[in-house]
Amino acid sequence: MSSSRPVFRSRWLPYLLVAPQLVITVIFFIWPAGEALWYSLQSVDPFGFSSQFVGLENFVALFHDSYYLDAFWTTIKFSALVTFSDLLVSLFFAALVDYVVRGSRFYQTLMLLPYAVAPAVAAVLWIFLFNPGRGLITHFLGEFGYDWNHAQNSGQAMFLVVFASVWK
Repeated sequence: MSSSRPVFRSRWLPYLLVAPQLVITVIFFIWPAGEALWYSLQSVDPFGFSSQFVGLENFVALFHDSYYLDAFWTTIKFSALVTFSDLLVSLFFAALVDYVVRGSRFYQTLMLLPYAVAPAVAAVLWIFLFNPGRGLITHFLGEFGYDWNHAQNSGQAMFLVVFASVWK
């Protein structure tokens, strides 16, 4: 039985092969992350001429700020809604695509449509469809007695952003 472990002639060759990736990782990921952490522990004047080490005071102030906490929980809610909705919709459509019926190739092609639309074009389409004054979907919702205005209702705005994210 032969060993599946590669054998190098030089003891240093594996390290030389890995070195470029390690250098790139350190320069572009680890060093900036360390700098960001260091700057987060300092208080810097607006022009950046002087700084003072304050430790965790910035984080204490951050987690006592109600605006930050509201934004943080909104982000958590958005992430959870998009993740679980996307998972459910994806599994549902995967099951439908797997089910062999007449015209299934056409259906499979339609599944790729969201990827064929550029994000900027998709954003403009969503704006036109859900425009509170002239949107096609808001018009039909108004016919059923539902007042849609995502500019004034944060719940509707969250639904619209989650729906657009899951669609893409």
